[in-house]
Amino acid sequence: MKQDLNRTIIHMCLALLALIIGHWYWAFVFIVILLMLGFNLLILPKLKIDIYSYNDSDKPFYRSSLIIYPLSLLFLMIFYAKPYVIAGVWAVMGFGLGISAISEQIISRKKLPWNKEKSWEWLLAFIISSFIASYLFISWSDTAGELSGYNIFLLSIIVSIICGFVVSRDFGIDSNALIAVVGGVVMYLFSFIVANNFVMGIIVSLAVMALAFIIKAVNKIGAIIGFIFGWVIYLVLGLAGYAIFFIYILFYYISVIWGYKDKVEEGLIEERRYIIKSGEIYSSLLLPAILVLIYWKWQAHLWLYLFAGSLSASLFNAVSAQLGRYFTHHPVLISNFRRVKAGTKGAISIWGTLAGIVATILYLLFAQYYLSLPFVVVILMLIAVFISNLLKSYYYTMLAEGFEPNKELMNIFHAVLCSIIFIVIYLPVVIKG
Repeated sequence: MKQDLNRTIIHMCLALLALIIGHWYWAFVFIVILLMLGFNLLILPKLKIDIYSYNDSDKPFYRSSLIIYPLSLLFLMIFYAKPYVIAGVWAVMGFGLGISAISEQIISRKKLPWNKEKSWEWLLAFIISSFIASYLFISWSDTAGELSGYNIFLLSIIVSIICGFVVSRDFGIDSNALIAVVGGVVMYLFSFIVANNFVMGIIVSLAVMALAFIIKAVNKIGAIIGFIFGWVIYLVLGLAGYAIFFIYILFYYISVIWGYKDKVEEGLIEERRYIIKSGEIYSSLLLPAILVLIYWKWQAHLWLYLFAGSLSASLFNAVSAQLGRYFTHHPVLISNFRRVKAGTKGAISIWGTLAGIVATILYLLFAQYYLSLPFVVVILMLIAVFISNLLKSYYYTMLAEGFEPNKELMNIFHAVLCSIIFIVIYLPVVIKG
């Protein structure tokens, strides 16, 4: 037990050498590992010391951790040129395996169903310690600034979880070797994917829409449409742009699902298997996708502002309509302020309008943060969204009785109207400024 603890501490201390790899000491670390391998291979056996780890007693010496550990490190340094890849994987090897081994000796109650030699406590300790260590090591070693803070955070979580579950299974392969290969491949692929919006957009958009389909938020057609539009947004605007898109989807879904069962029972909406119709998705996302492509072509900030504004208009419409139906049973027509029953086309309510304003403000603040929008743009966009919603409601009230306009076309009309109003009130500000 004492020898195991000492060996674990030595491995964790050696992992600290990874911190100097990215700061022009690669050769020094490489020589140290070679010397460690030579000492363990040539000198240590002659000392006749019982130094095998508790998992190595039945293995030949050349397959013990004393040999596999430095060989795994040499593999990392030879095949992965990026310092943060080496440092991150080394952190998982040193601290992930080290801390989890110590925790296994202290507490080990519930065994893993696929490996009775390890416990859930061991797996949890491995993932947490690996995440913390790899995050710190990658942040320190990424001297070229290839990864953002968010990407480092995400990479650390991914590599820790994958390595944890891989090592938890009994493949008959040394854990150090498994982490070196699996962790290195995961981190290298991640760095490639992050640098390639085309591939990353497919992965992220596919994952989000697959989840939306699983929870029955959208049907297959809606998931495909959302995937395509989301991928286009990621391709042009990267992760920041997709974050705005994802927040929009989240707010939209919450507004629709809020009191869903109550509204069905009251006859305000019809019950359906999938919460959001595919028509709602393409009509809400068509203009934002077009605006993103125009921005990609011309790189004018106005198109980026209109992209955020069109999503804001759609969100305002959804939140005010859905929550207005739920909280208010007697909305009014904007043309004559006559009370009508809930669900009447063009009717508005105080609570629904306030909910739409709050949701739009929150969303535009997210957009300001992720897309670096000027504060004046946020204010003008909020005004444009509010005015366009009033005009759309007024248009509904002026339609002939019994005439039902196409909802999808009205969603597109609302987004276009909001964009036009924003341009009208934004251009004087630009000219004056």
